[in-house]
Parts: sequence; C-alpha cells; structure tokens
Amino acid sequence: MVASSLRRTFGALVVTAALLAAPSAEAACYRWPFDNPRFGDPFGATEGRSNPHRGFDFPMSSGTGILTISNGTVVENGWSSCLGWYLVVAHADGWYSGYGHMLEQSPMGAGTNLRIGDPLGRVGNTGSCSQGAHLHLTIGDHESSWCCGTTVDPYAFIASRGARPEDCNNQDDDCDGGVDEDGACESYTIEEQAPAYAPPTTTDVNGDGAADLCAFESDGLRCRTASAAGWDAPWEPVPWRADAGWNTPSRTSTVRMGDLDGDGLADVCARGVDSVVCALSTGSAFAPPTAWRSDFPAEADWDDASQYSTIRLADVTGDGRDDLCARDAEGFACWASTGTAFGRRIEGPAWSDDAGFDQARYYGTLRMGDVDGDGRADVCIRGSAALQCWLSDGTGFPTPVAGPRWSDAGGWGDVRYWSTFRLADVNGDGRADACARSSASFDCALSTGRGFESRSMAVAGLADASGWADLSNYATLRTGDVDGDGLDDLCARANARAVCWVWDGASFVPRDGPAWSDDSGWGRGRYYNTMRLADFDGDGRDDLCARAGAGWRCHASDGVGFAGEVTTDALADATGASEPAVWGTILSGGRSCGVEGAAPCPESFPDEAALASAAQDVAGAELPGVLGGGGCGWGSLDPASEDEDAAVTIDGLGTGRSMASGCAVAGGRGSRSVVMAGLLGLLVLARRRRR
Repeated sequence: MVASSLRRTFGALVVTAALLAAPSAEAACYRWPFDNPRFGDPFGATEGRSNPHRGFDFPMSSGTGILTISNGTVVENGWSSCLGWYLVVAHADGWYSGYGHMLEQSPMGAGTNLRIGDPLGRVGNTGSCSQGAHLHLTIGDHESSWCCGTTVDPYAFIASRGARPEDCNNQDDDCDGGVDEDGACESYTIEEQAPAYAPPTTTDVNGDGAADLCAFESDGLRCRTASAAGWDAPWEPVPWRADAGWNTPSRTSTVRMGDLDGDGLADVCARGVDSVVCALSTGSAFAPPTAWRSDFPAEADWDDASQYSTIRLADVTGDGRDDLCARDAEGFACWASTGTAFGRRIEGPAWSDDAGFDQARYYGTLRMGDVDGDGRADVCIRGSAALQCWLSDGTGFPTPVAGPRWSDAGGWGDVRYWSTFRLADVNGDGRADACARSSASFDCALSTGRGFESRSMAVAGLADASGWADLSNYATLRTGDVDGDGLDDLCARANARAVCWVWDGASFVPRDGPAWSDDSGWGRGRYYNTMRLADFDGDGRDDLCARAGAGWRCHASDGVGFAGEVTTDALADATGASEPAVWGTILSGGRSCGVEGAAPCPESFPDEAALASAAQDVAGAELPGVLGGGGCGWGSLDPASEDEDAAVTIDGLGTGRSMASGCAVAGGRGSRSVVMAGLLGLLVLARRRRR
C-alpha cells in the first residue's frame, strides 16, 4: 500500500511537469495501439458483464507488441487483480490512457517519456477479468480512469484524433511524431498569404487616392470604396462565385489588382479555368470580366502552386499599364498590357522546373519591384546560393544582378526566412532594396541600381530567440510608408501588439500599433494573416488594417503613431469571412496617387532647405544602423560562416557566370554615399512624390 501510494504521488508530479513543459503539438494526434488492430468488445458492451465495459478490447495474439497511442509520460506501472499487469500514460492534453492484461510488467517505469508509436509492453492474458489474450484499453480524463470513474469510448476518441494531412499549426497532424513537416508551412504560405507575397500595385478602384477594400465573398469579388469616415456599400460583385468553381487555391490565390489600362483606377484579374480573366474599373463599378490571356490551362500544370502562385501584375514596360507575369515549367515571362488584353510575350529568366525552381523555397520568393529606379518593374527570386534579380529594359530582362547570399547552405531554405523577403525602398532613392528576416534580425541590402550594397541596414531585431520564428509573428511582416516621408517602413505583429519600425533620420525606431494580441485572439491565422498597410483615408500615410471576428478595421497613422480604429462589419466571421477562401483574398493597399487621372499625392515632406542642411551635416558621417560585412552582408544565418571572397553563381544564368561576394558591384559605395543618395532622392520627392 505504501509503495502504491508513493508510486501514485511520483506519477502525479511527473504528469504535472510533463503537462507544463509539453508543447500543444504533442496533444494533436492519437493512433491505434497496433499497426493492424483486431477489434473486440466495444465500449459500453453489457453482454456477459455485470457493468458496462469501461474500455475497448483488442483481441491480439499473446506477445504482440503494444504501441503508445500518443506522446506522453508513464505515471503508473503495476499489478491489478482484475486487469493484471497494467500501465498508465498521461498525455499533454490532460487525457490518460490505460493498458491492461499485459503479458508481463512493462519495462517502462514511471517518468518514462514515450513518443507516439513507441513500444510499451506486450499483449497477455493476466488478471482475473481476462478470458483470452487481448489488450484492454481505457481513456479518461483522470489518472485512475484505468480502473475507476468515468471513461470515454477509445474507438471514437482515437478515430476523431487520428492521422490527417499535415497542416501548418505547430501540431503533429499525420501522427508520425514530427511537427509541421512535409512542406506544410510552405503550402500554407503559398495558398493563404498571396496578398503578402504578391501585393496589389493599387486597390484604388475610384481614383480618389485612398486604398479601397476588396475580397471574395459568397457571390463573387466585392470592393468597398474607402474614406476617412470608413467604407461605402460594396460595388456589384465581379461574378467569380464559389459555386462556379472559384473556391480553390488555384483560383482564389491568383486574385491580383493593379492598373491595367493606365487610367489611375485599380482593376482586378484572376486565373480562371484556362485563362487569366480581368475586370476593368469604370470608377463606380467593374465592367464584365473578359479573358485577357487564354493559355493558362490545368493541362499545362497551371493548377500547380509552383505556377499559379507566381502570377503577378507589374509594369515591366514602363508605360503606366500593369502587365501580366508568371513562371511556368520552362521559365519566367511577361505579357504586355494593351489596355484591353495581355499581348506580346516578354521573355524572362529561365527559372524552369528542370533548374529546380518548382520548389517552394525558390518560386515562393518571386518578387517584382523597380530595383534600378528606371520606372520599370524588375524581377527577383532566391536560388540555392543567393538572391538574383533581372532588370527589365521594356522588351526583356537582359541584365542579371546578384543579390544577398541567402543560400540554402546558410539556412535560407527555411520558410521562416525565405518567406519574409520583401522588395522595399527603405532609403527613398526610388530603387527597391532587398529585405528579409534572418534568425537574428530583419535587414535590408540597399540597391545601387546595378547590384546591392555589401553592407546591410539593420531595421529591426526580429530574432528567433525573441519569438519571431513563430508563424503568427513572421507571417505578418509588411512594408509601406506609415509616416508619409517617402521611405518604406516595416510593420509586424508581436504577441502583444502590432509594431512599426520607422526611420527617424538616424535609425529605425519602433512605434506601437494597435493591441492585436495573442490574448485577445489575434494569434489565429484568420486574423493575423489579414494585416495590411493601406492608406484608407488617402492622406499619403499607410494605415494599419486587419480583419477581426467582428469585421474589418483600420487604425489611421498620424505620422508618429496610430489613432483609434475605424470599423465596418464587412468581412466579419458571421458573414463567412473566417474561411481562407475569403480572408486569404483580402486586398487593400498599394500606391496610386500621382498617376495620370488620379488624385494628387499629399505634399508631406521636409522642405528642400532642411534636406540640404541634413545632407551637409552627414556628408562626413557613417550611417548608424548599417552593419558591416562583405558578400552582401548577412547572407548566412551564421555570420561567422561567411567567406567574403567566395563566388556565387546565379542559378539559371546558363552562362556559368559568377559574381564575387554575391554582388554585381565593382567597389560598393560606402555608407556616406548611401545617406547622400537617400537625401538626394528626398530632394526629388519633395518636388514630386514618386508613387
């Protein structure tokens, strides 16, 4: 009796420690105790019994190995006159499993940690309540449920918690002991975060300078025009209905917005059954959608994420009309907009399947932006050794530019890093810089127009050790101009609130945003994934917006912080917006003011005298926040592993050409020239904001 009491006390201590320490992932999955189980007396059976059966029997041959049904810790290992040799395992979700009538005492002592599928004993026929070799399995919510008190039906319990396809949720969905493997988070990133990796060039459907709100709803794609007061009633929907096939990622994840005909109004495109269909805005409604390009059939693998997720709208010709671009099995190409269709093909880099670009860690990094500041969109992608960009000349992409050495060997093949790549103009010189999060921080390599600086600019310390390796944090990284100074800033959601990092002239400083905390439910993907930077009030400053359970909301930026929320019940959970096919398509953002036919941009910049004075002050100074290091800086997640003299070959060049230190720059500029270039850019922007 004393031994039993001590055993139970120790077991309770073990369980408490295990439940406190174990991650929620360990409770996600249960399996049968045998690979090929035979099922016997069910739970609740009464035939031949004085009381209903408290467990479930598996009539297996004597000596058959018994497998642990879920991760857990042994809390009891003993003898019962009725159940013979038995074992009790505590699981991290608070449930207990009991194994009775075992052949002999299990070798697993109290305190032993077991993984799902681990052997724990053998089938036997011990105890007075057994009438043949079998396992008596019980499941209950208390330790003594193996013999006493209430239990649940083990068959129904395990069947409801069995193996399912692996999902990106920090859980072992497929019951193999691993968490979020098999590319689950890569698929999640591609299917449900399209507005983050393929942001709209504009969502201003009525040309008033404000970022309007668009998303799939039950009857098609709807847009609501925005103003400082909120959002108007929705326009008539573009009739892309779920019941007409618009309910799969190969359709919903391809919705893109931009100005197709150069009239200053945001238009919308998506991939249909075998073509890219687009609807032009008239300023008060969308015209009926028509096919703009008809060679995107499923038979050519356009239902594969490695192709459909790469569809982009970007102005690669510099004529003010957004063109269609995408990667197929042979490589990357664009089709120039005529204003009514996508016409001539513009060949791009040979990022083919044969070259390995059908893997998410590569095609998932395809980004478009103006790297050299010539007014034409260029294209970048991460290869196995480094980032590579190709510059558009309006008729093709003839000029390769090597970027930071974000190599697989340096750890950049991990979705926590490659998915955070952004093209953003953080120094206001009109050229898109290469920015991403490593295991230590979020940094930017400044574009020189012909390559990228060998020094990286530190933006924010978003380290793994600080929790930024969590999907609910790193997936919220957004870039935009929240203070209206013409420089892109960084915003993201931490566990307690949203935060933005804004350049103050010396470094990037954090500014608190709305309290979108884990504790208030914002740790759920259907909310944090919808975070957008969008100038909903048209004042030239990007605002912080997102979808909550009650609907859409924005916090207006005043240049130094964020005001109270402006809300609408549109896109609330109650309307069905909790489904990925809705919240994953929310589009709001981009920059449309200053183009022909649109509202002028606000003039909210320092005057030229102040900029000239600042330029004189820093002419001989080093730029704070710029980190040293060769080879485009932080190419490896382990800076100590960098070899500054190593040559990096650009994947897909076909020429075998390599560029030392991963940068196509002969004698990179120092940090003083970076400041000067930025200030000169601001002088230009003070006269005319480049949107």
